[in-house]
Amino acid sequence: MVQHYASIYYRGKILDSKLRHDVMAKDHIIIELKAVTTVHPIYAALILSYMRPLQIPKGLLMNSCSPTIRQGVQPFVNEHSQFFQAN
Repeated sequence: MVQHYASIYYRGKILDSKLRHDVMAKDHIIIELKAVTTVHPIYAALILSYMRPLQIPKGLLMNSCSPTIRQGVQPFVNEHSQFFQAN
Protein backbone atom coordinates (compact mmCIF):
# COMPACT_ATOMS: atom_id res chain seq x y z
CA MET A 1 0.00 0.00 0.00
CA VAL A 2 1.20 3.50 -0.78
CA GLN A 3 0.76 6.30 1.74
CA HIS A 4 -0.38 9.66 0.44
CA TYR A 5 1.21 12.95 1.38
CA ALA A 6 -0.64 16.21 1.91
CA SER A 7 0.82 19.66 2.36
CA ILE A 8 -0.09 21.65 5.44
CA TYR A 9 -1.31 25.21 4.91
CA TYR A 10 -1.22 27.60 7.84
CA ARG A 11 -2.20 31.26 7.54
CA GLY A 12 -1.72 31.20 3.79
CA LYS A 13 1.72 29.54 3.87
CA ILE A 14 2.78 25.99 3.11
CA LEU A 15 4.67 24.38 5.99
CA ASP A 16 7.71 22.19 5.37
CA SER A 17 6.25 19.05 6.94
CA LYS A 18 3.68 16.88 5.21
CA LEU A 19 0.96 14.62 6.57
CA ARG A 20 1.03 10.95 5.60
CA HIS A 21 -2.40 9.35 5.51
CA ASP A 22 -3.43 5.98 4.12
CA VAL A 23 -6.47 6.75 1.94
CA MET A 24 -8.43 9.90 1.05
CA ALA A 25 -11.67 9.61 -0.89
CA LYS A 26 -12.75 12.65 -2.94
CA ASP A 27 -11.47 15.15 -0.36
CA HIS A 28 -14.36 14.19 1.95
CA ILE A 29 -13.10 11.28 4.05
CA ILE A 30 -9.77 10.02 5.33
CA ILE A 31 -9.40 6.31 6.01
CA GLU A 32 -6.66 5.18 8.35
CA LEU A 33 -5.92 1.46 8.14
CA LYS A 34 -4.55 -0.51 11.09
CA ALA A 35 -3.83 -4.17 11.79
CA VAL A 36 -3.46 -4.22 15.57
CA THR A 37 -4.86 -6.34 18.37
CA THR A 38 -5.67 -3.28 20.50
CA VAL A 39 -6.85 0.09 19.18
CA HIS A 40 -5.24 2.73 21.36
CA PRO A 41 -6.55 6.31 21.80
CA ILE A 42 -3.48 7.63 19.96
CA TYR A 43 -4.98 6.30 16.72
CA ALA A 44 -8.04 8.52 17.20
CA ALA A 45 -5.78 11.49 17.84
CA LEU A 46 -3.82 10.61 14.71
CA ILE A 47 -6.81 10.57 12.37
CA LEU A 48 -8.17 13.80 13.88
CA SER A 49 -4.76 15.42 13.39
CA TYR A 50 -5.09 14.60 9.67
CA MET A 51 -8.68 15.75 9.37
CA ARG A 52 -8.41 19.17 11.00
CA PRO A 53 -5.60 20.86 9.03
CA LEU A 54 -6.75 19.29 5.74
CA GLN A 55 -10.36 20.36 6.48
CA ILE A 56 -11.67 16.88 5.79
CA PRO A 57 -15.13 16.45 7.38
CA LYS A 58 -15.14 12.70 7.97
CA GLY A 59 -12.72 9.94 8.85
CA LEU A 60 -12.72 6.19 9.39
CA LEU A 61 -10.30 4.22 11.52
CA MET A 62 -10.39 0.64 10.24
CA ASN A 63 -8.73 -2.22 12.11
CA SER A 64 -8.44 -5.46 10.15
CA CYS A 65 -7.66 -7.53 13.29
CA SER A 66 -11.15 -7.09 14.76
CA PRO A 67 -13.44 -10.13 14.98
CA THR A 68 -15.98 -8.45 12.64
CA ILE A 69 -15.81 -5.54 10.21
CA ARG A 70 -18.43 -3.64 12.21
CA GLN A 71 -16.31 -3.87 15.38
CA GLY A 72 -13.22 -2.77 13.48
CA VAL A 73 -14.57 0.51 12.10
CA GLN A 74 -14.66 3.76 14.09
CA PRO A 75 -16.18 6.83 12.40
CA PHE A 76 -15.00 10.38 13.10
CA VAL A 77 -16.65 13.71 12.28
CA ASN A 78 -15.09 17.13 12.87
CA GLU A 79 -16.15 20.77 12.70
CA HIS A 80 -15.79 20.81 8.90
CA SER A 81 -18.71 18.42 8.53
CA GLN A 82 -21.98 19.72 7.10
CA PHE A 83 -23.64 18.70 10.39
CA PHE A 84 -21.85 21.57 12.15
CA GLN A 85 -22.41 24.25 9.51
CA ALA A 86 -25.34 26.65 9.74
CA ASN A 87 -27.92 26.43 6.96
